[in-house]
Amino acid sequence: VQLTGGDVSPLAGHIIEVARADDPLLRASGEIKPDGNFELESLLAGKIRKGVLEGKYVARIVLSDDNPEQRRTAAATINPKHLKFASSGLTFEVPAKEPVQLQVLRR
Repeated sequence: VQLTGGDVSPLAGHIIEVARADDPLLRASGEIKPDGNFELESLLAGKIRKGVLEGKYVARIVLSDDNPEQRRTAAATINPKHLKFASSGLTFEVPAKEPVQLQVLRR
């Protein structure tokens, strides 16, 4: 995750959630690290597995409820459109030709 014109670290501890475009019930998620990196895990056949199945995905950011102050800071940092699949504009394909970079806009 990259934050346009800013430091991505306020998003650390929050979640990237992805849904496959042709099957929105097929989802995966991963925690955003202070440097913006994340690793996705999927629940497939009742087991948590690293990565996601092939396909086109849409992503959103899910703000954690663990720390109210961190949540407020993150919410004040990013454009709220990135909190919903329908408006996020965050998409990628698997397999990816290059590392996936999701560009998030500042509020």
